Amino acid sequence: MIEQSALHLLLQIAISAAAALFGTRLAAKRFREDRQWERKMETYSELIEMLHHMKWPANELIRAEIEHINLSDEENERLWSKYSEARQKVSMLAESSSFLISKNVLESVINMENRLTASKSVSGWIDHLDSHYRAVDDCLKTIKTIGAKELEFDKNICVFRRENRKNRNENK
Repeated sequence: MIEQSALHLLLQIAISAAAALFGTRLAAKRFREDRQWERKMETYSELIEMLHHMKWPANELIRAEIEHINLSDEENERLWSKYSEARQKVSMLAESSSFLISKNVLESVINMENRLTASKSVSGWIDHLDSHYRAVDDCLKTIKTIGAKELEFDKNICVFRRENRKNRNENK
């Protein structure tokens, strides 16, 4: 009788230990997945912010031309300085995060860089600014679309579809 209760107790301990180990592994896996999603989200957010800073100078200069406003040298310098910093950051983020986010992001940034280079040969200041604006804006739109798919956001209501990710993981 005592041997049977000792055996029963050992069995309960073994089952409890196995359940605790399984639960710990499951929680650790979930933590890693959530952390990776957060890093992707941070990267896409920073890319989008930097692309906005790249788009802004062309937008402001086009507006100034249309409204016949002369921007000061200081304002021009401030706009292009922020642009230059953002352009470097976009390039660095796209290249250094290629292991974390879609390779299509890097391709989109390379395409934008090629278009920015080509925009320098466009005749006319407004046409140059427009080409510049469109190159950055197209890249921004592409990256938003890629990010929304990769992070599983609904475009219209921006709700994270955790259920879909959970279902996919369960089906693997």
